[in-house]
Amino acid sequence: PVPRAAEQTPEQLAAARRAIERAQEATGLSQVGLAEAFGVDPTTVRRWLSGARRIDPPALRLLRAYALAPDLAFVLDHE
Repeated sequence: PVPRAAEQTPEQLAAARRAIERAQEATGLSQVGLAEAFGVDPTTVRRWLSGARRIDPPALRLLRAYALAPDLAFVLDHE
């Protein structure tokens, strides 16, 4: 199970926000577009950003990969 937001440290929340923002900047995706690329509800992305929900480690790694290789978002979305 994914730990609740209360269980994450401020550093973990900041890292998640940075990863989301960098992935959005690199791919040009909105929060809704990023949610679609991840196969999650847009509310989930908003909760990740607000700290209401902790992002799980695999999703965080994928966000970081999107920021480093923006085409990854489009390749994975079109398989």
